[in-house]
Amino acid sequence: MMRHLAATAVALVAAGTAALAAAGPASAANYPYDGQGPAATGCANTQHVVQSAPFTNSSGAYGYLKLVYSTACATTWAEVDSDFPYVPSERGAGSATIHRTQDGKEYSCTIPSGKTTCHTAMVYDNGLTSYAVGDLDDGFTWRTLRTAAY
Repeated sequence: MMRHLAATAVALVAAGTAALAAAGPASAANYPYDGQGPAATGCANTQHVVQSAPFTNSSGAYGYLKLVYSTACATTWAEVDSDFPYVPSERGAGSATIHRTQDGKEYSCTIPSGKTTCHTAMVYDNGLTSYAVGDLDDGFTWRTLRTAAY
């Protein structure tokens, strides 16, 4: 009888371990405004650039990575701005990602052809922190930047 109970206990522990492994890591939380656009929600009406970093080459700045915060919505988003429009296979390719530090939730954008900017969807940031990562190509050099967390 004891042997049967021990075998059953081992089987239950193994099954529980397999179930946990199949579940994978915990997913990011879903807060108000996560994944929504700043303009569509009105959050852009109270936007403030809280971090800004220039993309530079030997001629100076050719674009900026920005971490933007909305005071009304308590949200952040990332924006990348280029001094010239994106021309595929030439210059201006760029992207930005907003990353919430506590749970890893993130959203990205890519500058569309013929445009000079993109901004990500928002992450809720009240009592939390987030940062922006971006890259931009000036036709000669590909630069990647990261802002401080806010």
